[in-house]
Amino acid sequence: MRKILPPLAVVFAALLWSVDGFLRQELYSISSFLVVTLEHAFGALLFLPFLIKTWPEIKKLGQRGWISILWISICGGILGTYFYTKALSYIDYIDLSVVVLLQKLQPIFAISLAAIILKEKLTQRFIGLALLAMLGGYLVTFGTTSIADWDDKTL
Repeated sequence: MRKILPPLAVVFAALLWSVDGFLRQELYSISSFLVVTLEHAFGALLFLPFLIKTWPEIKKLGQRGWISILWISICGGILGTYFYTKALSYIDYIDLSVVVLLQKLQPIFAISLAAIILKEKLTQRFIGLALLAMLGGYLVTFGTTSIADWDDKTL
């Protein structure tokens, strides 16, 4: 179970991430701030059992560890989600948009920046898979919609 749970968690997270833009469209009548607050509150509730289970280890974190957690949570989580939701509200939550395309390609940006900033090694296999992911991001965002069907709020 310990060997299969982490990959399953990644697959589940990826599935949730991939449908985010479509689910978020249904929340157009709610403020971006409330959507992000509820989303993070729900995530915190789901995470609470793991937090309680590992509390002795968490208590050992030093100041630098807590600063890292806060930095990632605020800048990478809360602000990123808020700006994404707000950007979608400006274009009336349409799914054929640069906003959704950038969100779908976010992992590519994260891994590329890891290579540049953290000096992570990028293999040829990774580059091939990244190209495939970019194609997938495009297809998830635009599908087979013709360019003639785009309007001023899409690419």
